[in-house]
Amino acid sequence: MTRKYLDGDDGELKTTFEMFEVEKRPGCITPKGLQNMLAKLGEPRTYIECEKMIKFYDIDGNGVLDYHEFRQMMIV
Repeated sequence: MTRKYLDGDDGELKTTFEMFEVEKRPGCITPKGLQNMLAKLGEPRTYIECEKMIKFYDIDGNGVLDYHEFRQMMIV
């Protein structure tokens, strides 16, 4: 799956991003949005854990993940 993302096939990844993008800020994933989606996927995390995950990949430091940052997180 990661190979497809590296090869430029972003369709599935974009769909995944949009699943996480459920909070009030379109075009980004908030810690709460990440927490909710991970719980739905059977991988529950605390809000603090989700904040830390986002902070690690949050290149511009705005506290949320945009698509580019999310893509980087997924291909690592």
